[in-house]
Amino acid sequence: MANVATIPLDKPIIDRSTGLLTRVWAGFFQTLRETARDVVEAPVVLQGTHFTRLATTPAGTYPDGTLFYETDRGVTYISLSSRWRYADGVMRGSFDTAPIDLTGDDVGFLFESADFGHVLRWAGTDGLVAGLSGEYFRQPGFVTGWQFALGDGGNGYYATFAIAPSATGWQLCDGSAATYLKLGATLTTLSFTTPVVANQYFRR
Repeated sequence: MANVATIPLDKPIIDRSTGLLTRVWAGFFQTLRETARDVVEAPVVLQGTHFTRLATTPAGTYPDGTLFYETDRGVTYISLSSRWRYADGVMRGSFDTAPIDLTGDDVGFLFESADFGHVLRWAGTDGLVAGLSGEYFRQPGFVTGWQFALGDGGNGYYATFAIAPSATGWQLCDGSAATYLKLGATLTTLSFTTPVVANQYFRR
């Protein structure tokens, strides 16, 4: 972004020898033009709830590049080709608060399940992903619904710890009942009974 223009009030505006603007004033007006251009080109940033974005703020009302921050979900969408597309952010909550209204425009949406300690990524339900020019294309090797996000190790395995893990999502293998996340178009849980193994934990 351009520097903020400072008015050179202590300098003459016109060079009497040439009848033209002095160099310092010419520089001031150039900086002013650059600042104005940056302000004009800066994206519009809106905010409101998820409901507000869908119900009262159609993407086609705003130019491409307009951003909308959902205050209740903590994620940002961008207006492209008259549609809102997920752009950034992570929604956090218990697994049963995960969104159930996501579509191809939401591909990439991240949700952190606080009660299971996983970060999940929405991959769509039909293999169609919204392109930047308004078109849709089918993902190769498509996985439907929710999947574990890049860097999340998934679940359904055992690990041995010398001391009890402090991270959420591990359950001691002591014969107790456990639940773990089942991924799909919606998030659900399945039941599992842990074996009895000393110092071993099950990743839920």
